[in-house]
Amino acid sequence: CAYIQTERNCSLSPPYLPSTAVNTTLQLQELRELMRPLNISAYIIPGTDAHLSEYIAPRDARMAFMTGFTGSAGTAIVTPTKAALWTDSRYWVQAERQLDCNWELEKDVSIISIAEWLISEVPPGGEIGFDPFLFSLRKSLLSVPPVSPR
Repeated sequence: CAYIQTERNCSLSPPYLPSTAVNTTLQLQELRELMRPLNISAYIIPGTDAHLSEYIAPRDARMAFMTGFTGSAGTAIVTPTKAALWTDSRYWVQAERQLDCNWELEKDVSIISIAEWLISEVPPGGEIGFDPFLFSLRKSLLSVPPVSPR
């Protein structure tokens, strides 16, 4: 019985991507080109729609379009040089099968939260962009820790 690898392996040269992985190079390039003139240091893409639904229509699947990941729970962040996706343990295998090597999969928010990652990646005074219609005010206020100047 031959072993068939079904998850990406970005440490190989060239990287191994299963047939289920989605090439997101063009999407990332276009988003970064839009971010540049606005001086946006990071852009947050949640896995929700404007109704904050967990299960969303394909036309509203912004995170899936950007990442290739179609799980119902996740948050993606794009910077000028990095792209990262957070999802819970239900979707780790699916994410490894769908993400290409442009993306880092952050498997455990207890190791590094989204807020901590943003603090480490966004330069002082950097702007963080997001679509305000995709976040509840309560979630936005609860998820942002106090930040002191560096």
